[in-house]
Amino acid sequence: MLKRFLVVLTVFSLVLGTYFYSQTKVQAAALTSMSDTMTRLQTSTLSSHDILFTLVGANTVANGDTITIDFDEDGGKFTVANSGWVVGDFDFNDGAERVIFGVVQGTAPQTPDCTGSVGVNDIAVAVETDTGKIKFAPCSSYTASGAAPTVNVEFGSVAAGPGTNRITNPGSSGSTVIAITETTDSGSLAVPIMTSDQVTVSGTVDPSITSTLSSSTCTLTPTPLTTTAISVCSYTNGVDTNATGGYTSTITEDGELRTAAADTITEVSDGNVETTT
Repeated sequence: MLKRFLVVLTVFSLVLGTYFYSQTKVQAAALTSMSDTMTRLQTSTLSSHDILFTLVGANTVANGDTITIDFDEDGGKFTVANSGWVVGDFDFNDGAERVIFGVVQGTAPQTPDCTGSVGVNDIAVAVETDTGKIKFAPCSSYTASGAAPTVNVEFGSVAAGPGTNRITNPGSSGSTVIAITETTDSGSLAVPIMTSDQVTVSGTVDPSITSTLSSSTCTLTPTPLTTTAISVCSYTNGVDTNATGGYTSTITEDGELRTAAADTITEVSDGNVETTT
């Protein structure tokens, strides 16, 4: 009886120990500081995404890892169905700006393809056009990031390409979850989808114009005037206006040069002022 009890107890302990060991081994840490800055939040509208998240502890981004961002197309959320995805539609930064080596796309399953890669920054992308999953995988010669990097993944027009392909927002408004899975860490973030995300702003601006003469008086020299020297007075008129069509400024005289006694100097008939000898 004693032997049987000890055997059963030992087997139970082994099974129990294995259970707890397995549970610890597969448990993923939660990503931190997750965010998604979108160019549009309106339902059924194309939008670019600027996603940030931070890995945990000593975890790095290195060859052998895979980062999957799940837009849950097969769950009726975002739509990435597009056969035209190219390298310029993506950016990836894990503390260093990486190089998108290549893009494969199609129905699931899709695996990033690094065939022929030799670059230390090369990372490949796979787009599953039916599940909405976009996967990133560092290639074999990839130089690993530092510990606990903040990863920045950009899609569409916010990518440096700039990218032209974007992701279509869900057809229904409300809080929508995007799941992110890394080899050892995972997490999810929520974005608000709205029926309308733009406001039309209008206003009326009254027209305005100001006019400023450089001087209100001008004294001709020499004094007295002579017929052997030409005397000149110069005026400027500064105009400031918000009129889109510009302005017209005209300076006119109120008569000929004259004295208080109404003695006048007649204007030249041909428009050319000349000295006499």
